[in-house]
Amino acid sequence: MMIKFLVRKQPRGIHKNQRQNMRYLQSSLIICFLFTLSVARSQDNTESCQDVIHLKGGSVFRGKILEYTEGGEVVFTSWSGARMQFSSSNIKRIVQKCKEDKAAFVPIWKQPYAFNETGWYSTARIYALPGASGLGLGLQFSSGLKLNRLLSMGLGFGMENFNPGNNSPTTFPLFAELRGYFMENNVSPFYSVGMGYGFSKETAGNVDEWPNVSSWKGGWMAQGGLGYRIGNHFTCQIGIRFQHRTRSWESLAWGNLNGKDNILHKRFDVGLGILF
Repeated sequence: MMIKFLVRKQPRGIHKNQRQNMRYLQSSLIICFLFTLSVARSQDNTESCQDVIHLKGGSVFRGKILEYTEGGEVVFTSWSGARMQFSSSNIKRIVQKCKEDKAAFVPIWKQPYAFNETGWYSTARIYALPGASGLGLGLQFSSGLKLNRLLSMGLGFGMENFNPGNNSPTTFPLFAELRGYFMENNVSPFYSVGMGYGFSKETAGNVDEWPNVSSWKGGWMAQGGLGYRIGNHFTCQIGIRFQHRTRSWESLAWGNLNGKDNILHKRFDVGLGILF
């Protein structure tokens, strides 16, 4: 009987210890959960400004001042949520520091529309003139009046060379211009057309590879293009450019042989510009 009694008592002690261990484990888990929750809340409630208390002994505490008591005590909570009290006689100074708000990057097409649709305008652009006979380069300026978003009128001038590597003379176009912007957006497609006259520098005595002595005269010009206005000040454009010129020549190899050529340059126009 004694043996049976001892055998029965041992399992009860084991179960009791197991229940105590379970209680300890549950209590530990609850404490960990509450601590994690309090830290998370303290981080979520972190404000952009914090109070920094400098004590006379050199210690520094960061958090938020809750109140001043009548006895000269400062009630303070740290960034981790701990509540503390400091005597004003032990405080050297209190400083408030705030984080500066950094402006978030907003794409230009999402920014508020701020393009002036009326008033005076000026533009400058540099462009390439690719063609079968070579790659030309040009630079133009224009200025005028914006009547509305769809129509602007102005005058322009420039300088360009259709064959810089072939001893070709420079042309100086002078033209009237129409332009407009299709959409009320910061990034808007636009059109530009121009007509006028291209003055070509006369180069009498210029000897080419044939050999011929040539002189050049200018003629009518026309251009048109489509592109995009990006923001208020930048443009990119592709179009077509026509320039008529006349070349008078005299052959050095064949005596009195001479003639006159009417030349029409037909080039693509690819360029970038600045709008004021």
